Amino acid sequence: MMIKKLCFVWLLAAVPAFGFCQTPQAKTINPKEVCDDPYLHGEMVAYNEDFLQQGFTVDLFQVVQFPKNAYVPVRIHLEQGQMYQINFVANRFFQKVSITLMGKDKEQIFQEKFKGKTSQQHWFSKSMVAPYTGDYWVIMTQKAKDKDMVCGGLSVLKAGGGK
Repeated sequence: MMIKKLCFVWLLAAVPAFGFCQTPQAKTINPKEVCDDPYLHGEMVAYNEDFLQQGFTVDLFQVVQFPKNAYVPVRIHLEQGQMYQINFVANRFFQKVSITLMGKDKEQIFQEKFKGKTSQQHWFSKSMVAPYTGDYWVIMTQKAKDKDMVCGGLSVLKAGGGK
């Protein structure tokens, strides 16, 4: 019985050590980490207001942290045949933004890239009809000069007012 306990304790101690021998993986970012940027939050609310007046409802409203040189994935659920509005508001000092919507078979549904030097706008908006019911991934990256962490806002609105 004592040998089993010692083996169990050794196993518990050894397993975390094996983790250091693995090859490095991409950083996992928790998109639920909320940024405290009242200005960006206000811009998102104002930007979505026109769509709300047209009968859209908010399915997702999230201000997300963007670490430097990291992709931030956010899973969204869409229903086939429904019209959606995907809005993104970048940090007002952004340099580059990339937004990609991926489907269930890892197919790219759309990708948009824009730079702060050529565009004075720092928001993106895309209308789409969902080709199937299920989960999709919005994969975003954002860079801002001399900043290791910036905020960005993602909202998904559904046409028709109901779920």
